[in-house]
Amino acid sequence: MKIKKPIIITSVILILIILTNLIYKKFFKKQPPKPYKTTTIQNRDIYQTINSTGKLDIKDTMKIGSLVGGTVKKIFVDENDIVKKEQLLALIDNGKDDTDVKRALGEVKNIKAELEYQEKYFKRQQELFKANQISQDFFEQVKKTLEQTKANLISAKANLRKFEIEYNNTKIIAPDDGTIISVGISEGERVTTDLDATVLFKIAKDLTKMEAELNIDESDIGQIKKGQKVKFNVSSYPDKTFKGFITSVSFSPNNKTGILSYKSYVIVENKGMLLRPGMTINAEIKVAKSKNCPSITTQAFQISSKLIKAVAEKLDFGVKKLDKQIKKTIEAKCNKKEVVKTVWIIENQDFIEKPVVVGITDDSYYEVISGLNEKDQTIIDIEEDDKLKKVYSKIFKSAI
Repeated sequence: MKIKKPIIITSVILILIILTNLIYKKFFKKQPPKPYKTTTIQNRDIYQTINSTGKLDIKDTMKIGSLVGGTVKKIFVDENDIVKKEQLLALIDNGKDDTDVKRALGEVKNIKAELEYQEKYFKRQQELFKANQISQDFFEQVKKTLEQTKANLISAKANLRKFEIEYNNTKIIAPDDGTIISVGISEGERVTTDLDATVLFKIAKDLTKMEAELNIDESDIGQIKKGQKVKFNVSSYPDKTFKGFITSVSFSPNNKTGILSYKSYVIVENKGMLLRPGMTINAEIKVAKSKNCPSITTQAFQISSKLIKAVAEKLDFGVKKLDKQIKKTIEAKCNKKEVVKTVWIIENQDFIEKPVVVGITDDSYYEVISGLNEKDQTIIDIEEDDKLKKVYSKIFKSAI
């Protein structure tokens, strides 16, 4: 009995040690972390936007020039003045005043008097011709003189009209109601009418209507359409957001330093009169939206197959790559707005490459059209160990 007691005690101690170890392993010992992270598709609202910069200007602006050369004689308005249609804005001294008009008017009066005489003379000669008192040749000459006088009157009237227009053009008038936003001249300044003609005034029809000119990169222009909503801000009011919409998209390209872009125009309400011409804007164009749609983070499409292989080798997992022909078949069935991308999912002890048809993106998430279900554990990150760092290093060097 004395011999059995120590054996029993020893056995009990061993059993307690084993049980303690099992309990520790099951409830207290931390499992080694997995060298990868996964996620599943989630429903969310996705808004796809395009960012651009541009300049503000007043939508309806009239540039007023002069049709006659000369010197600015008098200016009757200042910047910010409200003007009415046909209001006198300035006078131009063309060096002749109305002398050409007066001379042409005198010529018209002389020819009218001559025509009056020729018409009476013609009637007298016509009676004499009927009575055979004058020859036909003489009568034809009288008739010709009358017709020439009528033609001379038409020419003189046209000449008078020409000089009247030239003289009236020395009076610069407003073509429509509006607000003077720029006065480009000063009294005594020389006005030209050549290719580099002087802009005398700029008149805005409506200061509450403005237009933004955006430069859209060639990679984004295909997504820009008339009617799309735009929101933007300006540096003067960094905490305020302004809104507008696309009114037109230019087909004419701009090529500056090798960067190709296209102009798009945005109509903007300026009822608060906060916006001014020339302000730089930072705009965000909403090109697409999908509400409560299945989505996956963009990280899922950035996993390298080389890293997958390295992790699989470490964990003794299988790797099943996607057949390229399957991807091409799926791509052939997609519409223009859909793209086929690939992700890696984990199933049992295999890494499986799957094709996923995606729609719009907000640069953080992609809309999932097909290819993933709610149970798929999609890999979005891989933890590096020493071996993986070497793989990353090789990938980085090859990219360089």
